[in-house]
Amino acid sequence: MPASFQEIINSRLFKFIIGEAVDGSASEFSVHEDAIAQLSTPLRTLVKSSPGARVGSAVWKDVNKETFERFVQFAYTGNYSIPKTEKRGVAGPPKANGIYLKNGYASAKSEEAENGVAPQSPSPAAPNGIRGRVDSLGSDETSPVEARDISVSEKAEEDGTILNYPIPVKKHKKKKPSKAAIERAEKESKEAALKAEKEAVPEPETKPEPETKPEPEPETKQEDTQSTETQAPEIKPEATPPSGEEKPSKQYKLTANFTSLSYPLLASLDNYDGTCEPSPTFEKSHSYSNVFLSHASLYVLGDVHLVDSLKALALFKLHKTLCTFELDNENIGDITDLARYAYTGEGKEANEGIGGLRNLVCQYMAIHAVELAIDARFMNLLAGGGQIVKDFFQFQLQRIN
Repeated sequence: MPASFQEIINSRLFKFIIGEAVDGSASEFSVHEDAIAQLSTPLRTLVKSSPGARVGSAVWKDVNKETFERFVQFAYTGNYSIPKTEKRGVAGPPKANGIYLKNGYASAKSEEAENGVAPQSPSPAAPNGIRGRVDSLGSDETSPVEARDISVSEKAEEDGTILNYPIPVKKHKKKKPSKAAIERAEKESKEAALKAEKEAVPEPETKPEPETKPEPEPETKQEDTQSTETQAPEIKPEATPPSGEEKPSKQYKLTANFTSLSYPLLASLDNYDGTCEPSPTFEKSHSYSNVFLSHASLYVLGDVHLVDSLKALALFKLHKTLCTFELDNENIGDITDLARYAYTGEGKEANEGIGGLRNLVCQYMAIHAVELAIDARFMNLLAGGGQIVKDFFQFQLQRIN
């Protein structure tokens, strides 16, 4: 059973010295020992009862820094983040999981420097603050004459330089109406009011007074509207009164209003949401070598220390990535790097023949044998002989049969 969070954070900090053989220099990490001990029996022995447990440290020279960081993330959270793919031709020679890749990349800036091409810089401003004549004439919607009259004015200096500067626009004040106009407007308004009163006087005389039948109708309508207006906000459409009651009680209304309250989250429940799932899309211009090797290195590390859950998770993510990967002449080297690491990784599978990682890699290579056969790097890998040739030949026979 995995340790509780309280047990983990209250356990002793155990020091790991990582990557001296593959990174060139060692890196130190302090991890709660119960986070490591819960992964497998060999790891529990390492941090609890091994000779290194007495001093609280262990040395893993053949595990690089990036792989160990993902391993610790898995120990604490049960998952690990996947590195992003790198665009071909931009990044420098990559080093993934302690392996220097042969198909290095040159940055765009370095290529320009080697070719003697200087980076383009924005054009300097014109001397003396003079703008071009085309800019001073406005857009295509206004004619040059209109734009010149509205926005700028030209002034010729003694040396022939034309200076453009804005013309201040005068604001015209609105004229106040005269006294005669005001008196005329008041007289007309009074006459219109008297005329309207005269026309409105005879209207009530023509209507018969005894007709009182239509009067109760608007009264009942007003009562209905008032009752509906008062009841609408009290009863929500979601709340239904319990059986046996004609009208909902006050307690029921309060309960319904309380359950309908909403409190949206301001952040994701998982701080690493979106970084642990393999991308469902394929980036043709990107290199996938670092992604493949991140999964493969975690599988090998889990194989060494018998962490079956980590091995299963690494194979799951690697398989999903290979399913979206589209093999072509430019990225064959990514598969070659994966195959080389799977058959040179330090783990039990180095001497056990075909296992989980090698099985997955060989199946992919057998399906794409025609495309891989035209790549010199892949053929050189097979020419070296070893277990990869036997496994690849075995899967080829299964595919033919």
